Amino acid sequence: MFILEGNIGAGKSTFIRILKEFAPFIDTAFEPLAQWDGQGASLLENFMNDPKRWAYTMETFVMSCRFRDHLRLQAMSAMTLAERSLYSGHYVFAVNSRAQGFMTEAEWGAYETLFNYLVLRYCSAPKGFIYLRVDPEVAYGRACKRQRAAESSLSLEYLKQIHERHERFMVDHEVHEELKKVPVLVLDGHGDFENDRACAVELAQRVVEFMRDQASSLGGISVHDRVEVCI
Repeated sequence: MFILEGNIGAGKSTFIRILKEFAPFIDTAFEPLAQWDGQGASLLENFMNDPKRWAYTMETFVMSCRFRDHLRLQAMSAMTLAERSLYSGHYVFAVNSRAQGFMTEAEWGAYETLFNYLVLRYCSAPKGFIYLRVDPEVAYGRACKRQRAAESSLSLEYLKQIHERHERFMVDHEVHEELKKVPVLVLDGHGDFENDRACAVELAQRVVEFMRDQASSLGGISVHDRVEVCI
């Protein structure tokens, strides 16, 4: 299993759809945003509007969803790419909530105890991370353009915080020891890969080569598999 990470608005869902078109032999799994929706309102929207009230509820519920998905995905083929993970849920979003004072120390202690238990006992580390890296200003522009209702209160300042946490997670490797061994492919996501075919092909080819190299010892991909471009 491989994991695609990146800021809110980086273009992860769009990139996975494009990658699947060019490389259909890769199994993909999108972030389960629908699981976090309630009746007429979502946990994400509640968190954005009142983070101190909803941070612990949001992060704990998201962790439970991601944990269940992780168990399912780690049993699939080596050539599976998932959008986001319980690792970014922890090292990016939950850690940021604690740093911003959105969680009390008691809430953080309960959350961290559960995370450590689930990860160390049940979760296998991914074969690789793919980090779709964009400046927070670009992510904010893309997030505003797509106009998701749950993100109506999203601020540039929050995306700057989340960008910094992604940098610590993906680039500085401020994670537990097992995760430090996982290779990371950093992609420049500033190009218009949604509309620029050449840009999309270049990024897709890099992902395929990275996944092939990491999964080759597992027999996860044939050396004949390549990005297929239909113009």
